[in-house]
Amino acid sequence: MQKLWQRGYNWDDHLSPEEDAEWRLLFEEMKGLNGVSLERCLTPPDAQGKPVLCIFSDASENAYGACAYLRWQTRDDRYETRFIASKSKVAPLKALTIPRLELQAAVLAARLYKSITEEMRLEVEKVVFFTDSMITLQWIKSSARVYKPFVSSRVGEIQTLTDPSSWKHIPGEDNPADKVSRGIAVKELMDEWMCGPNFLHLNEPEWPVDKAIIDQNLENLERRKTQTALVINMTVNPIECERFSKWRKLVRVTAYVFRYVQILKSKLMKASIPEDDVTLPPGELAKAEHYWTKEAQKGLKSRFEKGEFKTLTPFLDNKGIIRVGGRVENLVTSYESKHPALLPASHHIALLITRHVHEIGHPGIETTTAKTRRKFWRNWNADRRNVRVGDVVMTADSNAVRGKWTIARIIQVYPGPDGKVRNVKLKTVSGEYRRPITKLAVIYPAEGYID
Repeated sequence: MQKLWQRGYNWDDHLSPEEDAEWRLLFEEMKGLNGVSLERCLTPPDAQGKPVLCIFSDASENAYGACAYLRWQTRDDRYETRFIASKSKVAPLKALTIPRLELQAAVLAARLYKSITEEMRLEVEKVVFFTDSMITLQWIKSSARVYKPFVSSRVGEIQTLTDPSSWKHIPGEDNPADKVSRGIAVKELMDEWMCGPNFLHLNEPEWPVDKAIIDQNLENLERRKTQTALVINMTVNPIECERFSKWRKLVRVTAYVFRYVQILKSKLMKASIPEDDVTLPPGELAKAEHYWTKEAQKGLKSRFEKGEFKTLTPFLDNKGIIRVGGRVENLVTSYESKHPALLPASHHIALLITRHVHEIGHPGIETTTAKTRRKFWRNWNADRRNVRVGDVVMTADSNAVRGKWTIARIIQVYPGPDGKVRNVKLKTVSGEYRRPITKLAVIYPAEGYID
């Protein structure tokens, strides 16, 4: 029927002579089934004990199937078998490999076992499954999830319905299910097919064992391709500077953490352990300050390499800290005062340092800025907008009250080599003047305010 369907025959079409002869031969064979009889009782008269359920499976390119037998032990220590049932299916039109078809036959055997145990009232001693495919046997006894979906789902079903340890391998010539997959003439049904293979009449130690070699290439074709997944763990700083409100406290806590790490390293290396009951020396405090300075400068490294701070002539010192250069090399003062460390204005460290300086005497803005720059140069104007032509500004005048400062409009700007505007020309009601931007306060930008 499958072949006729493949060739596109309709119900009323005439068959070719070869196909017609093949169908007539089949009908003649079916007439012989009237002479085939089976034992209706599954229990021999002299049987003793519980039987063993033996189920065989096999496949070919055309079909696959399974058959089941009961093996009884009689009182005279012989063995008799009874045919129970068989089930077969034609191979699918989509071509499958022989190992996959053998696996389909094993699934059919597992389902046949389930049907028999649900319908049969006899209690069996155990069940044994036989297959002549070593690849199928290895799949059944392996973890289902290591294989591709086709094999994985079917192996999972087999392992759910049966015990994988009850599956055994036998040579192909001793497998009666081979007759299911390849077909058998009616006159041969009364022979081995009815009674099962000859080895079922022997003791179990005498059953054939065929140690076939597995084709690893075929077996590996059905394995899932494993993909390596890398897990990236973000390293979190053990000290969160945002949780501190005092610069000195942050520095001291960091110094103590560094001391603790040094003690652990000394114990591992079996070196001399530093004293942990003494106060923090200036060297450890300076190390903690340098650590947080470099942490704050991480966001400035890319901008430093692009040359965004060239007006400050910055450079990297031997500790990896970005420092401000200049023409103060001959100035008689400390190295940190001549070359303060550059800090981003938005970083929490810059806020803590500025707050720390301001809390010592509570000076004004200019004094606080000057004292801070003894060691750190905070990049205050990093993101400040350039003044533009058309901006309305107020000009600072130290001799006038702030509320009566002169209002002017910028009519010309003078940008420097770095693009920053530092001087402008203003127009007031009394005339035009040049002023530095440090003396101006923008009160209305040229583009207006965005709502």
